[in-house]
Amino acid sequence: MKLATFLYDIVDIVNAARPEINAVRLRASESHCDLSARDGDRNPRSATVVLFARTHEVVEGLEAPVTFHALDSLSSMLMAPGMNRQDVTATLTKDGRSVQATAGSYDYCLPVLDDRLTNQSLGKVLPLKVEVTYQVHFEPNRVGLELLKYWRKELADHIVDGEQFVPYIDNGRLMCQLGKTPFAHTVFPLAEFVSGDLQAAYSYPTGMFIRLASLVMQSRSAVVSFSAQGLCRVQVETDCAIYNFLLPGTER
Repeated sequence: MKLATFLYDIVDIVNAARPEINAVRLRASESHCDLSARDGDRNPRSATVVLFARTHEVVEGLEAPVTFHALDSLSSMLMAPGMNRQDVTATLTKDGRSVQATAGSYDYCLPVLDDRLTNQSLGKVLPLKVEVTYQVHFEPNRVGLELLKYWRKELADHIVDGEQFVPYIDNGRLMCQLGKTPFAHTVFPLAEFVSGDLQAAYSYPTGMFIRLASLVMQSRSAVVSFSAQGLCRVQVETDCAIYNFLLPGTER
């Protein structure tokens, strides 16, 4: 896989989901490339989304680990006028400190961070364990997501907090509760015929969940999973890679 192809895939996914991710670490191997990232760059403790991904194949031109530190600038460069993605070639400079993108007579270059400068800091802000047992799995659907969007807005219009939702299983249905009080809340099904057991013990950020689950519209597949320990995973597969977005829940 060409480096430009993978970079376009990353910015497409991140721009669609819109988490506040601005630094992405890439680490290549003989068979694939691993990606790790999280939001909350300025304050690690404020991170609400952690991202791990693995490509389906080797990415050309990535030998040493590298961190792309200004993802918004990288996106602007790749999406600039004249940069037809079918014609773009992306390479790392010999010192590994910049990425250069060319297409015809267009030539842009942006700095990236040497991985040695970020290994320690990223290690401190990616504390979540990937090996988690998930009890509930379902494929997000348009009906459930539209209900979630609708009631989030309706509750906000009535000055009720709908920014956190609580999922739980009831008779084979994945139910969603929005609103924190007995006199101001709504409950509806997110998905039918869902196996597993999940208690209403954790809440998750509604807006971010909607954006991540909506990636099903532009990917090969998307599967949402919940663990009893309070972790939501949205797994999205593209032609280039499998992306795992992790949303830590808040205990009720």
